[in-house]
Amino acid sequence: MPSIAGLASYLGKARSRVYEYRKLNEEFKDTLEAIQSLQECLLVNKVLTDHFNVPITKLMLSNHRYSEKQEIDHQSSDGTMSPKPTWLKLVTLE
Repeated sequence: MPSIAGLASYLGKARSRVYEYRKLNEEFKDTLEAIQSLQECLLVNKVLTDHFNVPITKLMLSNHRYSEKQEIDHQSSDGTMSPKPTWLKLVTLE
């Protein structure tokens, strides 16, 4: 899996140094963006074909601004599960 950390390791540099150099050189910045794009593409395609672990892929895709969203509808769209009023009747005991 291509990564910026992998590139830094290959170059024998700290990842922070790679990020510093990105600010100074447009071509190097493009290289880092290409690594990120390739990583994103591989993650999406490989997880869809069951080649990658889903939880790890979800974690890695969060670095590419993906997120999991769940919406919970507490009421049914047809109103059948709408809350009904509760009545409380007080009576005296004799």
